Amino acid sequence: MDGRRALQGRRAQAFLALGAFSAVLLVLAFVDPRTARFAPVCPFHRVTGLWCPGCGTGRALHALVHGDLGRALRLNALAVAAIPVFLALALRAALRPEERLPVPPAWLQVLLCLLLAFFLVARNLPFEPFASWAPR
Repeated sequence: MDGRRALQGRRAQAFLALGAFSAVLLVLAFVDPRTARFAPVCPFHRVTGLWCPGCGTGRALHALVHGDLGRALRLNALAVAAIPVFLALALRAALRPEERLPVPPAWLQVLLCLLLAFFLVARNLPFEPFASWAPR
């Protein structure tokens, strides 16, 4: 019984994540994060003046919803590239909750370190091509 509940919970979490993502996209279809008063401000950027890996995500998704892939990639290529991966993983969890991904934790740690180094350090370098990766 506990195994079945765990699978139902995993499926529910996946559908909840997909629903939340859809709701965010729906809001961004009508609201521009550049001008919205309630749009979140990155506390890391506010304190340090540096761009974090998530900076520009709202504006990138807004551009993507409006069909501007080039602008979306300039604002946050990581967020745009992560969308198909997120959708594939969430759909897999929703449709086949009993299957787990066979990814060793060490691979995930290495990937996280590389992504943080690339998008936290590289996008804050003041020379090209890195300076153009800042979400201005």
